[in-house]
Amino acid sequence: MQMQEGGEEMMTKNAAQQIEEAEHKAKEYQALAVEQAKKLLSDAERQGQAALEQALREAEAQRREQDTQAEQAAQLRADATITEAPRARDGLRGPGSYSHPTLPTKREV
Repeated sequence: MQMQEGGEEMMTKNAAQQIEEAEHKAKEYQALAVEQAKKLLSDAERQGQAALEQALREAEAQRREQDTQAEQAAQLRADATITEAPRARDGLRGPGSYSHPTLPTKREV
């Protein structure tokens, strides 16, 4: 019986050692998985930030282009108004009115 107990004790020690080794490996794998997850998260954040910055640059470029187009259109309208204003003024005066925008002198009246 003594041998059997010694053999069981040895098997128990061997099983305990295997359990300890398995637990140690599990902790190592868990630590590695945590490191990998942190790296993946960091990489994703970096890529997301880069994508956001690129989108902001593109939006700013588009806004500048739209501003330029709006300024050009406004300038064209202003130029057209400046060109058309004298004609419109003259058209409103009707026949017999003075072509010069100043008031007539005493002699002209």
